[in-house]
Amino acid sequence: MQDYSNWEAIIVDDKSPDNSIEIYEKVSNDSRFHIFFNDENKGYAYSVNLGVEMSHGEVCARLDPDDVLVGTDVFSTHMQKHLEMPEVVMVYSGMYRSDENLKIIQEIPGMDVPEGSSLLEMRTWPIRPFVSFKKKAFLDVGGMEETMRRAVDYDIYYKLEEVGKIFHLNCLLYVQRCNPHSASLNDNSYKATAWHTYACVKAMKRRGLMDESLMLFPIEIKLRESYLK
Repeated sequence: MQDYSNWEAIIVDDKSPDNSIEIYEKVSNDSRFHIFFNDENKGYAYSVNLGVEMSHGEVCARLDPDDVLVGTDVFSTHMQKHLEMPEVVMVYSGMYRSDENLKIIQEIPGMDVPEGSSLLEMRTWPIRPFVSFKKKAFLDVGGMEETMRRAVDYDIYYKLEEVGKIFHLNCLLYVQRCNPHSASLNDNSYKATAWHTYACVKAMKRRGLMDESLMLFPIEIKLRESYLK
């Protein structure tokens, strides 16, 4: 449970083939839960965009179905920053990484974006998966690009930082479960890296930048990781 009570959960079922409907039935009488069903599999970005559009609040956050939040103050901690800093469009923190059974195997802090710099110019990646953002800013930049197969989160974060400030909470509020079927981990990681590079190129075009190092840093990071292994 969260100590911040004014929340709602938007669930978008993307034509799920498993027994998810049985889980939905357990919360069907709770007015805080709103469940939508795609008539066909339309992909992650489409489902997130629908969820944001159907939400009623001014601040949204995306929680992957196999991950969990840490503690009871995650919502209130995020909301405090959004209320204190109207110019901030996105808030993020560090995270834990766990195995499939939620046993913690690694602590991964977030990082500040230096004053006067940007996510692109850092040539690394400071943002962890659980992010809260202002709904209006998300819609103003067009939401997630539905043609992208992977790395849609990188793409939307680049777009959001172009319309407002982003804020790093120096704490760990999220557990990312290592799922062997993840769209961005394990055997799919190189595909996610290619799509991240695509997101970089798009951001460079919007910002009028021509710097090969900005375009290639996701690939360089992946090559460095492979070499260290």
